[in-house]
Amino acid sequence: MEKVKLPKEVAESIDYIWGKCDRGSIKHLVLTNWSHLDQAFTKQKGILQDYALENPMEYMKALVEGHEVEQTPEEKLTLTYLDYEQEYYKTRNPAYYNYCQAIKMTLDILKLKVHGINT
Repeated sequence: MEKVKLPKEVAESIDYIWGKCDRGSIKHLVLTNWSHLDQAFTKQKGILQDYALENPMEYMKALVEGHEVEQTPEEKLTLTYLDYEQEYYKTRNPAYYNYCQAIKMTLDILKLKVHGINT
């Protein structure tokens, strides 16, 4: 079974609540009991309920089969940049250097700072 990729705040909310639950509990029942969550985990309940209403199948699948954190666009870009940088140092192919420079230039034009690239 493939784990569901969830936004970071959803995955963290699930993990936080589940970490506080009795191990005899049934995960998908605890994490869909909105009344109980509202009393004990108000902040996390809002995050989970919003996600579950928009993505009911993914939410239930994540509770039953497991989940992992979805990479943010910044994380994806950083990994791409680091891959190109590593390839450049390994092969000295100028195309990889140019890819890195293009990523940096784009971030500068957009006035964005991404850790690991231009910070």
